[in-house]
Amino acid sequence: MIITAIRTLLFLLFLFEAPGFAQTPPALPNPGQWGIVSCNTLQDVLWRDASGNTVTQVKGGSVNDENYFTAWNSGAYDPSTRKLRVAANGGDSDGADNGIYDFDLPSCLWSRISAPTVNLIPSTSVHSGTWPYLDSAGTYGPAGKSYPQARHTYGGSIAMPGIGTFIAGGVSWHLYEIVNPDIRTAWHATLTGWQGPFDVTTPDYSGSLWGAWDSNGNRVLFQDFSRLYTYIPGQAAGSRVFGIDDGQQPYDSRNRFFSGCFDAARNRLVGAGVLSDGTSVLEGFDGLAHLPTTRVTFLNPAPWPAWTIAPGIICDQIAGKYVVYPNGGQTLYVVDPSTSPWTVTTITGGGIGPGLPAPGYNGTWHRFAHDPTSDVYLVALRVGGPVYAFKPDRGEPPPPPPTTYALTLAKAGTGIGTTSGEGFYVAGATVTLGAMPGTGSSFAGWSPSPCAPTFVMPARALLCTATFTRGKVHK
Repeated sequence: MIITAIRTLLFLLFLFEAPGFAQTPPALPNPGQWGIVSCNTLQDVLWRDASGNTVTQVKGGSVNDENYFTAWNSGAYDPSTRKLRVAANGGDSDGADNGIYDFDLPSCLWSRISAPTVNLIPSTSVHSGTWPYLDSAGTYGPAGKSYPQARHTYGGSIAMPGIGTFIAGGVSWHLYEIVNPDIRTAWHATLTGWQGPFDVTTPDYSGSLWGAWDSNGNRVLFQDFSRLYTYIPGQAAGSRVFGIDDGQQPYDSRNRFFSGCFDAARNRLVGAGVLSDGTSVLEGFDGLAHLPTTRVTFLNPAPWPAWTIAPGIICDQIAGKYVVYPNGGQTLYVVDPSTSPWTVTTITGGGIGPGLPAPGYNGTWHRFAHDPTSDVYLVALRVGGPVYAFKPDRGEPPPPPPTTYALTLAKAGTGIGTTSGEGFYVAGATVTLGAMPGTGSSFAGWSPSPCAPTFVMPARALLCTATFTRGKVHK
């Protein structure tokens, strides 16, 4: 009963979107440091029924709510809105809810953008049959119907800055685009909130597995099991999607285990992933201005741990380097593509770093991203955990030390004694002064104000005088 009451209270608290609750965003970490930049967690805003149960709990399967987030799912960070979007959470076996969730960096809050849907992607010719649904009251039923069929997105969620979110994750999905950044359909996702499905020009298309936004060509680049495609927003039907590689890639299911970034300066798509034997590699496509392009290997083996599935990767345009995050821990691998051969160095950040989860099996995909406004790397790892940030050290001079003010002590009166507490203090610091009268003397007090046995240092230099009187002080 107590657990049910607690769940109900949580459900009521987060029934409305989290941005309605004022929060003070945490301070960003200092250069070379990790920090926490979230004020709540995705766990706080997951859809729950009237008893406080998540879809996973209602379904009666695995009650590991981590599966909403970490089970083979990407994210999409839009630097223009400064939001990390997570959709199609979990997979069929995880009982996740197909909700759409955003983390807003400026407000430090996760929010639920849309509640559980009949299916994140409406029925297509690829998927047919009886689809699960929620009734008008937002509950499951009637008996005999299924629960939301949540598909893994792998690396198929890609932000289109200022446009929306491209999503085509998993196997055999058609392509969709979330065009309304504030989609708030009450319980049912309909095509009024979506565009799609989009066309593909080859019959063997098998879903977007990893890719990135090409800021040079204003297009999405995405890889399936055997081809590199491009999607161009706003194009007419029949010309949105087409293959741009040489068509020579062998079918390879390991493409599910890659994440990608786009190097605008070099016009290069870079992917971090693993080979079938667990070897970590960097692969991708060079010369994307000249088509068709060919997939190449950049690093084999890569020096981060073996079996690092879909590690997070950022193309840091400021440094001109690639930063790889191996799904946990406080160590980053920095790849310098300007050297021959490419070199890799490591950075082990301080601060909150030791509190990060250890490197894990499940991938990070595009939940590792760069926010250029604050110049921090963001990473979201666990549904019940915080969003972390790492501040790269760009070699900027350290911040100046805080201004301090001199506190000088003097003695007055007919008596003798000693004093303590003289020094330099920042404004607002608590100052403690000591006064010890000598033999035959008494301490009469401190002057002027604010001088006292304990006081707050003002933003100015201060001379405090201790008065000692010969003989006993009468009060």
